[in-house]
Amino acid sequence: NVQNDGDLNAHLNQNWIDCYSRLHANENGYTYDAKSNGMLLGYLQNRLDRILLKQTGNLCLNQIEIIGREAIPNLRYAKVVRRKKGDETQMLPVLPSDHYGLCATFDIK
Repeated sequence: NVQNDGDLNAHLNQNWIDCYSRLHANENGYTYDAKSNGMLLGYLQNRLDRILLKQTGNLCLNQIEIIGREAIPNLRYAKVVRRKKGDETQMLPVLPSDHYGLCATFDIK
């Protein structure tokens, strides 16, 4: 990652594409998002996870989506947060991961 979530495209040659950027050019595509992932505390937002496609291969990108944004029903965990005035325990939802996933489908050429 370039400065956590920099422009990966600067490091790809003309044969490779970032699938999410290709189909969702106007979206940030954050896969680590402490603002929207209730399992995390903080403010960090990064696009750490990617699916790359070699355009000269036998696959054609059909669709890609971010998955794992929903909390697992009826499951919470205790997070101890260190504070100057003493520790604080917060009950937070559990999601499949601290990162959201990417799911892409391809057609065979």
